[in-house]
Amino acid sequence: MSPQQKNMPSKGVDYYSFIATDSSSVAFSGPKVGSTRTSANNFTKSHLEIDSSNVPWYTFTGTFAWKVLRNNQSLFERSQEISSLTGNLGDGNLTHLMNTPAVIGPDYTISYGLYDAGSGIAGLPNADQAWVTIVPNLANWMGDLAPLNSAQANQAFSQFAFSQFVLAAAHDAGMNTMDGIYLITGGACLAVLITVLSVLLPIPGLEALLLAGDSPKIMLDLAMTQKESTTSMLNMGVRYFDFRPAYLIPGVRSLVSSGDDTLYHTHLVIPGQRYDSFLLEVVTFLKAHPTEIVTIRTCSDGIEVCEVPSASVIKSFAQNALSGSGIQLGDSSCFQKSISSLRSTNTRLILVQNNPKYDSYSDGAYATLNPSTIINSFKDMHSGRQAGNDFTVLQCQGTAESITDVLVYGAIAANWSTSPLMSTKASFDIQTLPWILSNALSNLTAKQNIIIMNDFIDGATTYAAYQLSKARFASHTQATALVASEVSLGKAPTFEEPLTAELKANGEYLDQRHL
Repeated sequence: MSPQQKNMPSKGVDYYSFIATDSSSVAFSGPKVGSTRTSANNFTKSHLEIDSSNVPWYTFTGTFAWKVLRNNQSLFERSQEISSLTGNLGDGNLTHLMNTPAVIGPDYTISYGLYDAGSGIAGLPNADQAWVTIVPNLANWMGDLAPLNSAQANQAFSQFAFSQFVLAAAHDAGMNTMDGIYLITGGACLAVLITVLSVLLPIPGLEALLLAGDSPKIMLDLAMTQKESTTSMLNMGVRYFDFRPAYLIPGVRSLVSSGDDTLYHTHLVIPGQRYDSFLLEVVTFLKAHPTEIVTIRTCSDGIEVCEVPSASVIKSFAQNALSGSGIQLGDSSCFQKSISSLRSTNTRLILVQNNPKYDSYSDGAYATLNPSTIINSFKDMHSGRQAGNDFTVLQCQGTAESITDVLVYGAIAANWSTSPLMSTKASFDIQTLPWILSNALSNLTAKQNIIIMNDFIDGATTYAAYQLSKARFASHTQATALVASEVSLGKAPTFEEPLTAELKANGEYLDQRHL
């Protein structure tokens, strides 16, 4: 490369993958650069540059692309134009966070995401962040580990307490749709929203930004924590939902139709999915998947100004959703009941409200752009502190928007792919998930569920929960080999000795430029 070429502008892309299905890989590429990643690269980072020297002289636009391959045949692929000069996104199918749904195949699930990085302001990444996971289809994973009508030799599995399961969890689960945002950013509602947010958020010029027509984009950056529908999350293997119901901002309630004046998942004052719609999706899934059991925990954490419903109202919504389904509503007593007893009584939706939990979260540790403080929170947890709690929660996501400079930048630079939470998603996961896989079961030994919680739920998170559940079942029986033969969910990786060696947690940086 000539000195002149070295000085030409370029835009970096960090890319990550997690692969847990046989004969699979992900091929990433940019103009004249790229690499193919396999399960050996799980929990590591690679990098390429959209370099002006590698695109035609009359344009600064290059295409970043990836393909999920099985037996060298493409299962799914995506591509995105990126300017090597400005870093801006052009044409492509990765430009809108909420239009990147998981792909649920007969024996696989693909999830993916992209963060459109700026120049590194406020400590945020200056390279775009792209991630892809491919794992087995986990829509029936509880039934695979604890079969409903298993042979006599397998009956022990169905007698285990529900607390044996390690559950993948969606943090702020109902912030997964723009419907509520569009409702409160239209017409007269927007003026009410601006008045409230101007008091709550330290963002200079917020009113002007919202009035400029960017309000939905800003709300996405400030509040969206998930991008999959509830049904998709269930099919991906999520079995615990952190849902925070509240009514709309008081001044907005009189401006919307009576049908829209209901409970929504609420982040600060920003509404996400309707509570009744969320419950309907959960019940529909449970009816179609008779081995699966779902836990919902409601709370009012982080909700401001909006009216929070009473416990009886929250419960009545769940009872209405279950009406006619034959499925019974359970409570915290279900955690220590056997799996078989819950299934036999069809008690497969567990609703708890502000129940005691042992949680890794603290404001100080999680308002970070560096996962080390979160890992330290994990390390501080031990079995002695689990007593008196229903379950233990390990939260993998950071709360970058709690940092004022990040919050301000997110509002000013908002487009459909600039969520601060997505900026740290992949780089945090390659540190938090390996730590959990290697340490959670040995450090947290109480007979209670362990919850692995994350933003923008993905295959690596759900597969980690499945693997740890599998390990818990195996550790309490002499039938490890039988579990492996019963659960045909792919071989790579497995949670025996090869797992820790194979799933690298050291943040290895694989520079694949100019291959």
